Amino acid sequence: MNYTEALDYIHGLQKFGIKLGFERINFLLEALGNPHEKLKAVHIAGTNGKGSTSAMITSILKESGFKVGQFTSPYLERFTERIQIFQGNLDQSDIPETQVLEFVKNAKPVVEKMKTVGIGEPTEFEFVTAMCFSYFEKCKVDIAVVEVGLGGRLDSTNVIKPLVSVITPISLDHTGILGDNLRDISREKAGIIKPESSVICGRQPQEALGIIKNKCFEANSPFYIYGKDFCAVEKEFDENGQVFDIHGINDNYHEVYIPLLGKHQQQNAANAVASIELLNLKGLQIDKASIYEGLKKVKWPGRMEILAKSPTVLIDGAHNPAGAEVLAETIKTFFKYKKLVLVIGVLADKDFTEIVSILGPLADKVVITKPESPRALEPERLRKEFEKFDCSVAVEPNIVKAVETGLSMAGQNDMVCFTGSLYLIGKVRSIIL
Repeated sequence: MNYTEALDYIHGLQKFGIKLGFERINFLLEALGNPHEKLKAVHIAGTNGKGSTSAMITSILKESGFKVGQFTSPYLERFTERIQIFQGNLDQSDIPETQVLEFVKNAKPVVEKMKTVGIGEPTEFEFVTAMCFSYFEKCKVDIAVVEVGLGGRLDSTNVIKPLVSVITPISLDHTGILGDNLRDISREKAGIIKPESSVICGRQPQEALGIIKNKCFEANSPFYIYGKDFCAVEKEFDENGQVFDIHGINDNYHEVYIPLLGKHQQQNAANAVASIELLNLKGLQIDKASIYEGLKKVKWPGRMEILAKSPTVLIDGAHNPAGAEVLAETIKTFFKYKKLVLVIGVLADKDFTEIVSILGPLADKVVITKPESPRALEPERLRKEFEKFDCSVAVEPNIVKAVETGLSMAGQNDMVCFTGSLYLIGKVRSIIL
């Protein structure tokens, strides 16, 4: 078996779809020596902002001298991006392909046993979660920053017992799996709250906040809420980044700079800093200078990322209505342009009519394409939604040609925004760079 074959094996598990619950992941991890039980961790759930918050926490911890494991999903350009280690002068280090191959060889017999005892094969995400914990334990990371895959309560990452749990803003998404209302979705996200784990709660709708509070009381977990116990205060911004103050739980941080765009990133930064303050209380010893430096150096590709200027080329994985709202606000607030060319492709299980209703009024020209995913929405369905607005609409299912078409439509003073599914954004990023 080589790496390509190992990757095919992992992706082949995709046919088992999403099956929430712990029986399979627990069996797999036990056979591997329960590596997750040896890890210190920060666990992050929420609908939007999980990845940015993870990246900020990781960057701060790295600046403090810790060896940090980071687990995120989905990946943008390479499968190995999902499992990374940050340490010292290394910007980031993906799990080596040799380690992926070794894990598959070791875990395959376990999967076969799972089938014979009637548990069934793990899903792709369960398998990769086990790989992540196994690799982090093998590398002896000081702390792991772990992003939930879907929901929280029954997500396979929820076998860990974190020092700090973070819940970023919650909105409607994955309604077919998590529930079709905010109350049900909030219960799933709040499921990561555990006894003796302190909780950071980002800005939430009132209904979600009430459910998170109740869960914290039940678990006897101390919790801290954005806007009440900590917050960010805007100062200045441009298309290169933004400066703001953070009033933390235990300290204040003035003139904080991040190179990320979007006012929502100020809140994500405040969530990250509050999480770091709680880790300090747990004995990790992270100095204030590392907080400033970590935020200053943070990178989160594919989210409000400028790839070129004249014309401005922006990519952003706004894959649900809440993400589209943030993208629309950021475009209007941070950028000056003559015309906006929007190149978009989304998944069929997303609320694409709402996404279009938010982004359609901004666009002068639209190119609709198709993400490389079996869940991709057919472009013609998206075309019908965009034709309700005052913009010209073209369809180009081939992503390479869609990129060329979008760029060819823009003059020097225009803006081209590629958005929608992260499956699309990763491909666009590879093509343009």
